Amino acid sequence: MRRWSFVILIVLLAAVVWWFFPTDERRIRAACRDIADTLTVPPTEADIDRVMRSARLAKHLTLDIVIEAEGLDQRLDGRDIVVGVAGRIASLPGLTVSLGDIAITVEEQPAGELVATVKTTATVRRAAASGSTEDVESRDVSMTWRKTPDGWQLSHAVITELRAITPQ
Repeated sequence: MRRWSFVILIVLLAAVVWWFFPTDERRIRAACRDIADTLTVPPTEADIDRVMRSARLAKHLTLDIVIEAEGLDQRLDGRDIVVGVAGRIASLPGLTVSLGDIAITVEEQPAGELVATVKTTATVRRAAASGSTEDVESRDVSMTWRKTPDGWQLSHAVITELRAITPQ
């Protein structure tokens, strides 16, 4: 009986540590999902909700974030620009963003800075005007996250050319 009590105590302690002290990988994964949720636009949304979603997005971005899309000559530089473009996207009701198979590698740089590389596939679903069909696009995304005093923040993203479009 005493042995089982000890085993149960160890398992409970491990569960508490896992729950209350998440790893860097779990924090980054949660931030990636929060960004996808933030970019998802409900069919009907009040203006204040759009503002709140923009603020949620901004907290995950470094001030000097760069977003590049392969096949385009332009890139987005800076948190204000990225949040502004995301705000325009927010005017597209019925947009759903999801991330699949998130692979995360965390490394310490020579200067002691923690940097994470995230590779995932972003799927964007857009409801058609008639509401009967939707377009689905998938793109591979490579992200660089940096650990800052504010936590893990996205500093660079590269979005590949279109992988698949499926009208459904």
